[in-house]
Amino acid sequence: MPIYKKIAYGFGEVGPHVGAVIYSFFLQTFLLEVAEVGAYWFWDAITDPIIGHLSDRTTSAMGRRRPWLLWGAVPYAVAYFFLWQVPPWAEDGDAIAILWYLLVIFAYNTTFTCVAVPYRALTPDLTRDYDERTSLTMYRQFQALVSGVIFTFAHSIIIDSTDTYKDGYMLSALIFGIFIIFPPWVTFFTNKERYQRSQEEHVSRGVVQHFREILAMFRNRAFQIVTLLFLCCWLAINFITNNLFLYVKYALNLESHFSWLLLTIQGTAAVFLFFWSWVSRKIGKVNTYYIGMTVWTVVQIGLFFFEEGIHPSSMYIAGALAGVGVSIGFLIPWSMLPDVIELDELETGKRREGMFYSVYGLFQKVGLAVGVAASSWALGLAGYVAPTSDEEDVRTPQPEAVIYTLRVMIGPFPALLLILSFVAVYFYPITRERHEEIRLEIAARNKAIRESTRNNVDETATAETP
Repeated sequence: MPIYKKIAYGFGEVGPHVGAVIYSFFLQTFLLEVAEVGAYWFWDAITDPIIGHLSDRTTSAMGRRRPWLLWGAVPYAVAYFFLWQVPPWAEDGDAIAILWYLLVIFAYNTTFTCVAVPYRALTPDLTRDYDERTSLTMYRQFQALVSGVIFTFAHSIIIDSTDTYKDGYMLSALIFGIFIIFPPWVTFFTNKERYQRSQEEHVSRGVVQHFREILAMFRNRAFQIVTLLFLCCWLAINFITNNLFLYVKYALNLESHFSWLLLTIQGTAAVFLFFWSWVSRKIGKVNTYYIGMTVWTVVQIGLFFFEEGIHPSSMYIAGALAGVGVSIGFLIPWSMLPDVIELDELETGKRREGMFYSVYGLFQKVGLAVGVAASSWALGLAGYVAPTSDEEDVRTPQPEAVIYTLRVMIGPFPALLLILSFVAVYFYPITRERHEEIRLEIAARNKAIRESTRNNVDETATAETP
């Protein structure tokens, strides 16, 4: 694929990622401190598999995935805008407010899924090459990480420039909401799907058959391994994301450095995507994963021993080294999935990219939900003291149990998850050589089917000739 097409495809990730990164970093704070309600994530368990199934079954002149990018971008942007509003009837944190935010969060998650799942399922539709898929994933995740850095900073600047948090969130939502319409459209107008569906795949399947196919996917050993690998990575990432600010604020007393620490981690991760993509072409995905994740695991264990009074430079060095490993979590699991999809096609005769990517997306959101819930539960047990409304700029003293809990959730626990992912990746069965065999077997089978169909048509035409 030409580089400009890879860049244009990768830019499509910016729309979903901007919404996702602001959502993950700031939604809990917004709901608890601005809207004064709780957060809920249950709807994703329904929407992700359904949208994946529907995008697999979409038939149009524009392809299977691209119509979702064209028509889903605006509803997604509108839902994102309303996600950050506090209407007059929802200011008291009562049952009406909870109902309002439940509906808005459901709408946001549904429209997000309508864009993100078909977009990500485009990867195997654009190229069949083993290494080029890693390259596509690298371009996608690089632009996601860079946009995450830029928009996280921009969001904080906008919030600080307004008189109230409420006005700041509304202005940020308006600006970002307009922007996130365009990345999916750029991908729509610059990339076309190369894969052509067989006539059999146009047949509509019912709900029961749909869920049977989901269960069948989990009988695929390679998919089991990749899903476990992906879940371990994203659980580790989300435990770190959810607790990093509190760790820096209370365990290290370096709150003023937090934004720059984020820049260090995400910036390093973005740069190293290019390096790891190159390494993967040389030594394969599994070996690349081992190297990068070993660095990250050692860093997370080391963070457990950081204490208040540590020099900020030590924190930045640790953040940069963590970014080296974080980039692996963004690159390798996502680049393995298209290979698993082709193995599934070889075994079943069906291409189900949307369903595979939707289940991947579901586990990504499970990681977010579990990270938030488990972190809040653990801090509550440890005796976390929430700051009062008139203490916004004051560092509220925390019990030693809270400081210890934060160190565990930043250090040993994510490290344990990463070590578990080592076990999963050890059993990953698709090497570059095996992937090439899969491609050749699929091509040979499809050729045989086409020749058989052509012969049947010729025989029918001959029989009908008087």
